[in-house]
Amino acid sequence: MPLPAVANYENPYGPLVSFRSQRVFPPSAVYVSPDDALALEVNSPYGTFTIHSTLRTMTPQGEMKATHWDQIIQQTGATSTTVTLPPSEGFLISASISVPAAKRGQVFCKLYLLRGNVGPDPTLGALLCQGYSAGVDRLSYPQSPTESATSGDGVLTKVVPAVPAPGADLVAVVPAGQRWRVKSVFVQLITNVTAGNRTALFNFFDDVGASAGFIPPAAVVGPSSNINFTWGDGVAYANLGLSQSIPILRDLILSPGWGLATLTLGMSAGDQWGQAFVFVEEYVAP
Repeated sequence: MPLPAVANYENPYGPLVSFRSQRVFPPSAVYVSPDDALALEVNSPYGTFTIHSTLRTMTPQGEMKATHWDQIIQQTGATSTTVTLPPSEGFLISASISVPAAKRGQVFCKLYLLRGNVGPDPTLGALLCQGYSAGVDRLSYPQSPTESATSGDGVLTKVVPAVPAPGADLVAVVPAGQRWRVKSVFVQLITNVTAGNRTALFNFFDDVGASAGFIPPAAVVGPSSNINFTWGDGVAYANLGLSQSIPILRDLILSPGWGLATLTLGMSAGDQWGQAFVFVEEYVAP
């Protein structure tokens, strides 16, 4: 049966077009009133970056407005930096946040609506988007899902801790504002002529220095030896004479103030741990 050709007041454009001219739904679920503001909270413990923010709003008069801000965020350490974007009344159609110079895992952003525009309390508003923004990966509203600071890939980084003094063990501590997912540790142990075996344990500890676990080596080390140690996620125990590989806990994530170390039983005062190379995936710790 053909459709009627005559339009009515509820559908003035005819039966084949169903757009409403009255009682139209709002163009967005978020309305920014004159007393509200949009707040951008940024954690950037790895350096100083320029944040690019773009907002598209529809005014109460039905006009579309696009606004762009560039904001330099200094290295934040353990604290975050909150920037209040200039308020503009209307429906928030979309927002995007980009940090072209950053790698994923370095800059963690939260965009939220601050109700009342009277203070930095985010509980008075609504979270719009949260996650990492880096390179060509933009954070956007309303498309981007809300993600945790340890989700996805982090920044693969080589950490080079200080060389310990002779007779001392290796120690590496996670800085404030960062998390490490430990991938591998490579270091050399040189023992002197003092008799006795050395047992090099891998140790990781919490933020008050309490050991959280010990991993034994593949073999002991005798005097006058030069042994390369590799502790790694997914490797198997192996002793090849001049080198040893030892597995560590899979997905070992260390929080700020936590760390890893060697614990060398039977160590002589003249034994020397060399320069270590610790490969980690770095994440922000808000």
